[in-house]
Amino acid sequence: MEVRKCCSKFNSVQIPVVTTVMRKRQKKMMIEEEEALM
Repeated sequence: MEVRKCCSKFNSVQIPVVTTVMRKRQKKMMIEEEEALM
């Protein structure tokens, strides 16, 4: 039971971090594409 509680806490922390990282990476790629087009 303790492990599951720990895992759920870890997931609730990890998911927002992953989405933030992905969003930053997407934004960076879009900026690089715009620079490449210019």
